[in-house]
Amino acid sequence: MTSGTESSGTESALLRSQLEVPERAVYMVFLTIFIDILATTISTPVMPFYAKMFGASVQQIGYLFAAWSFCSTVFAPILGRMSDTYGRRTILITALIGAGFANLFQGLSFYFIELVGAHKAFFIF
Repeated sequence: MTSGTESSGTESALLRSQLEVPERAVYMVFLTIFIDILATTISTPVMPFYAKMFGASVQQIGYLFAAWSFCSTVFAPILGRMSDTYGRRTILITALIGAGFANLFQGLSFYFIELVGAHKAFFIF
């Protein structure tokens, strides 16, 4: 006679073996997240001062930061579906390259509208 805990333990081990993810893939995802968060924490604190250099008002700076909520709300599900279709690695690498270019364009922008566009592009990726 077997108890319910033995059968659930066997089922759990079977499920765990089916869902096993290579350790290298986990590290790659963590590295990607780290790089993305690092870029965000570097650019976000200086963004209001940078926008002020372009003569942006307080309201415009507020819109600049509101772009993050808008872009993440709209594009997170889209990028999720794309990663299901094209593969996680492809989308992660594309997103890192896109975010890198967006950060570069943020630093090289000459007008406030360019800064807003680059900032939105950064949060899309």
